Amino acid sequence: MNDLWDRIDYKVSDAGCWDVTSHKPNTWGYPAIEKTVDKKRIRTTTNRVSYFHHNGPFDESLCVCHTCDNPRCVNPDHLWLGTNADNSRDMARKGRSHKPVGVLNGCSKLTDEIVVGVLRRIEGGESHSSIARGCDVARSCISKISRGESWKHVERMAV
Repeated sequence: MNDLWDRIDYKVSDAGCWDVTSHKPNTWGYPAIEKTVDKKRIRTTTNRVSYFHHNGPFDESLCVCHTCDNPRCVNPDHLWLGTNADNSRDMARKGRSHKPVGVLNGCSKLTDEIVVGVLRRIEGGESHSSIARGCDVARSCISKISRGESWKHVERMAV
């Protein structure tokens, strides 16, 4: 894995993080890197490569965790080994274990005001499919709003 370290470029942030600039993040936000060994493609994350390069081999079942909570960081001073349980406890202790709701969720296409309008349209008898098309979201999103499973904080407040 040491040969992979030479392929990683990074920029040092004001917080001391070494933010990877050379590789795109995977689904979870961790920059991924790959190489071919014996005609098999091996894919791993840059934080694992950094830990290995700076500290040597480690038990592959362990997580390489961040003290900085920055998935792009490969600064060895910010990395530590732990189990999945250790990583989960660290996340909970730092208050990162909840899912952001409403507009705090960066993937949201809706706002509280739009959801109030959605609820009015539902009460007016409009179909979930029609509302979903108008809001550019999945029908299941509108159904969850209707059942009170999502956007609970709007709670029919202004409807």
